[in-house]
Amino acid sequence: MQRKIYEQNSYGAYLVALINKHNFSQSEFARQINVSRTYLFDLLNSKVKPPAPEMQEKIVSVLGLTGNEKDEFF
Repeated sequence: MQRKIYEQNSYGAYLVALINKHNFSQSEFARQINVSRTYLFDLLNSKVKPPAPEMQEKIVSVLGLTGNEKDEFF
């Protein structure tokens, strides 16, 4: 099965890399941040705008981003 290629330098591609780096499946990550898989798919594929600041904080928390990772995310 061919892997999905996300638009280079997009928010979605960056988030996919973080999700993978922190050993989450996309389904598990969606559950952890309390969004539907459909919404996460749309976010990763740039079909919706990046999430509100509150959701971004939740993403940072679930992924456990600290230091440079957290700074880079924001």
